[in-house]
Amino acid sequence: MSDPKSLGYGDNKMVKREQPQSLVPTGEEWAMWKEVAATLLTGGFAPPCFKCPEQLLAAFLTGREMGIGPMEAKDNLTPMNGRMAPSSALQLSQAYKRLPEFQCEVLESTAQVCKIRARRSPRDVWQVDEWTIKEAARVTQPNGKALTEKDNWRNYPKDMLYNRCLGRLLAKICPDTTGPTRYAKEIVQDFGPEVTQPKQLTTN
Repeated sequence: MSDPKSLGYGDNKMVKREQPQSLVPTGEEWAMWKEVAATLLTGGFAPPCFKCPEQLLAAFLTGREMGIGPMEAKDNLTPMNGRMAPSSALQLSQAYKRLPEFQCEVLESTAQVCKIRARRSPRDVWQVDEWTIKEAARVTQPNGKALTEKDNWRNYPKDMLYNRCLGRLLAKICPDTTGPTRYAKEIVQDFGPEVTQPKQLTTN
């Protein structure tokens, strides 16, 4: 098992997440959530990964534990194999929110390769992750086709490599910042061409 310090945990202290007053919504809140979930689905404002109101409600509950609202939850959480997986944008925002000294820097970002480094604080060793288009091409979809044959990978390879690289890196060094969610390697599709870039560092 890896030494936590080798993964950038510094003094090994994990983040203590701020919880809402109650993890379980009141009856009134639950009734409101059910109405919101149904409205989002029928109105076309729920991402296509949500197939029923119950999945949206699960996202709302997960978001509540993470300290985010229902709308942010439905836009940044994806139901996957019975769990909720976070987008890389949510992972990054939670890291900056919960780790005051967190640092992240894009070292290289092209349509062929993305390399990012991050650390929980300046006292920690930089951790680096890299994703290449060749690596993505080796991933096979359930239909047997290569991942890079999907429309979003063909149209936005640079952004998809960024999302994939960032998500994997943050899952390694600060998994405690995203609450009950887990990085899912299966989620490569879809947080689109819109990405949240880390702050650029001016000093090493």
